[in-house]
Amino acid sequence: MNRLHLFLFGLIVMWVQFGCINKDGLKQKESQATEEEFDKIEILHAKGFRVSYFEGGKFLEVLHPKSGEVLDQIVLISSEKAVLPDSLKSKKSVKISLQKVASQSTTHVSYFDRIHVLDKLYAVGFADFVRNENAKKLIDENKIKNLTTGSQMNKELLIDIQPDLFFMYPFDQQSIEQIKEHVKTILTTEYLEENPLAKAEWIKFFALFFNEEGYATEVFNQIVNEYDAIKLQDTNHEYFMNLPFNGIWDCPPANSYSVSLMRDAGLGYEFQEAKQDENLAKTVEEMLDRCLDTEYWIIIAQRNTGFSMEELKSENYLYSEFAAVQKNNVIVCNTAISDYFGDALLEPQIVLKNLIEVVQNEKDSTEYFYRLK
Repeated sequence: MNRLHLFLFGLIVMWVQFGCINKDGLKQKESQATEEEFDKIEILHAKGFRVSYFEGGKFLEVLHPKSGEVLDQIVLISSEKAVLPDSLKSKKSVKISLQKVASQSTTHVSYFDRIHVLDKLYAVGFADFVRNENAKKLIDENKIKNLTTGSQMNKELLIDIQPDLFFMYPFDQQSIEQIKEHVKTILTTEYLEENPLAKAEWIKFFALFFNEEGYATEVFNQIVNEYDAIKLQDTNHEYFMNLPFNGIWDCPPANSYSVSLMRDAGLGYEFQEAKQDENLAKTVEEMLDRCLDTEYWIIIAQRNTGFSMEELKSENYLYSEFAAVQKNNVIVCNTAISDYFGDALLEPQIVLKNLIEVVQNEKDSTEYFYRLK
């Protein structure tokens, strides 16, 4: 073989090798693109949902946080080239990112706002109870419509809006089935989570529908770091909670969100032995018998602005018998002005800090809690 032939042969070999390398490199990049298409989430505290990923999409399951029962499933498709596993082809699905959603609950408003997709929320139930300032502005402008009249859902309005997805609770099976005939739905169970960080982690759940997992994870990690840095390990004060309604005093069970929050603020619950799914139903007389000498009374309720100790006493003359009232140890979160059931879910570290300041440091007033005077 002369030098020219050797030279040409070398060029051919180099060209073939270069082509193979390029093809292999391209395949590697395509593989990486598929794997990195989503910022995959890791669920650390919440027990009410789980997610798995496939090429071009996600599979989301909603669970009962206490029993682990699967309540709902949905496939989230983000690409026309999505490769659905055979096991998912018959499942309910939606294309993401969603452009138009509706929600049964005011609680969800804060999650949408925090991941910057409030403009995608077209309707919400009980809109007149929304405390989130950004959402209230959109409600006033009729950009977010009220889905309820009194206590009844306006199903006709919901159907007319035709959202890509309707977020709702698993309360009324008959209503769920009726709505599902016209609108795609997804159940949510964040209200059943047992601690503040678990509820806050539901920001990742809502982020899944808008491909905002990366941002949601950053937000949540900051919440966890700040919360863990200030929570107390020991309880040094006893307390009871809430107010009666129509003669029944509903106290949260020991395995509930509010009790977990109080425990992290150094408060020991009077009914710590009561771990169950439902609230404890007590009479005023039963509470007086059990909690007469309990040091603190924590009230989370809607009252008029400036609600005072005298107004509390005027609601029931028996309240004056409680040691917590006599010692001015009644701590109030007035949900008429503090968004305890909304924005607070995504800033539990601030709620905890406020509670510690009022109880442990005897501060009179904070953003979420104040000492009744």
